[in-house]
Amino acid sequence: MVNITFKNNKALIVVDNSPTRQEFVAARQELEVAMGIIGVDIDLARLEHIKSDQLAGFIMIRKVANSNQIPIVLFNVSDNVYRILQTSDTIKLFTIGKNYEHSSTDDLIKMFANVELADGASDHLAKHYNSEVRAELIKRIAADKPNIQACCLLTIGKACDTDSIDLVRSCLDSPHTQVTCAAIHVLGWFGDMESKDRLYDFILSPTKALAEAAGSAVALLSDDGDLVRLVELASSNKPEVRGIVVRVLALIGGENAFAKTANMLALETDVFIRKTIARCLSRFNTPQTVDLLVKLLDDKSMAVQEAAASGLGCTGLNGNESVVISKIKSPNIWVGYFAVRALGHSVSPETAKILIEAYPSVHSNIKLAIIEVLGHTHLPEAITLLETQLQGDNEDVRREALSALYVSGKKQTAKLALNIAETDQSWMVRYRAVEIIENEHPDGYIDVLRRINETEQNRFIKEKIALVLGI
Repeated sequence: MVNITFKNNKALIVVDNSPTRQEFVAARQELEVAMGIIGVDIDLARLEHIKSDQLAGFIMIRKVANSNQIPIVLFNVSDNVYRILQTSDTIKLFTIGKNYEHSSTDDLIKMFANVELADGASDHLAKHYNSEVRAELIKRIAADKPNIQACCLLTIGKACDTDSIDLVRSCLDSPHTQVTCAAIHVLGWFGDMESKDRLYDFILSPTKALAEAAGSAVALLSDDGDLVRLVELASSNKPEVRGIVVRVLALIGGENAFAKTANMLALETDVFIRKTIARCLSRFNTPQTVDLLVKLLDDKSMAVQEAAASGLGCTGLNGNESVVISKIKSPNIWVGYFAVRALGHSVSPETAKILIEAYPSVHSNIKLAIIEVLGHTHLPEAITLLETQLQGDNEDVRREALSALYVSGKKQTAKLALNIAETDQSWMVRYRAVEIIENEHPDGYIDVLRRINETEQNRFIKEKIALVLGI
């Protein structure tokens, strides 16, 4: 069946599992005579498979919409249908979206089995929660597959249905990890202090997913007394438990939690946990955070150094620019990379000149980071360096240099992009050039893109050009 209805100047076409060509023709005819239509939505929630004649029906509808410059969107596309669209090379003809307004409660719960649709369907049910939805969710928790049960629990949690708290608590005893994790999360959302001791037990679970879920829930339920309990767990001889404690402290945040984390770092010998601490430190908004991360740039472990440099990109440098700059030529290229990234997009002219001087002698990954930073400086020396990199052998460097020049001066770079889109040897660089052309529409771009389209072999670029030119 192909059913078309009209509302608010939009056409909704609902397609079930057995659409016929005649039904598509009838829908097309209705669309052709409709007045004032500003959009066409095709809901495929009930279409699990698609054949070539049905695909031709969609193209028939698309032609009508396209001739009237009406956007057309396919909603709730199953994995099977998506693969057919890809295989037939017709996916580029449509915009793929998600819309749950026209689906029944039963259809929405069936979507829980589809990873791509589950979150949206759950959000929709939670937003429109009522006694009918609640009853259906509870029924599925008792009888359905574990992944469906878990989504049902999470939907109850999103709807803040605290009247179902006993049901959620009972799911802590589920034999299925996925269901238990969902129950743990929901009890945290509910603020269920009575279940906190049970949640602490799960932190000790050998199952990583359960331990991590319990840690997140405990953080939501935390009070001053929890810092004492967490410090006790921090002395565990199991590294995985100590790692969970670090993450919970970071979620709790504040100066007291930071102090406990810093103490853990001082005592910790396991490199993996030290790396975890370095990663989590950036979540603390305290004056001491940056100083501790800078100190970790000299840690014995390169993995810890790398995590600290990455964390500084989140916290800012607080006057430690010179220390960070000194790490650009670290033996660990990722320390150098993240050190440059940590400088941010507002570096001083002096710092920019240091980066320009260091550029020739650093690893290509660090060069990419330097290029990104220099694009925000607008310094003549930086622009000159970026322009010279467009002629280099490394395609990643050329692409990033083009992007950085675009940040520095959009109109000027758009003119460069016309030539690069036609001459660069790398399809990735040419594609980036076409993106810039699409955004800026430099003089003569239509003729250039048409000329490129005649000889271009890369299908991604051809698809992009087709979209830009509307062909």
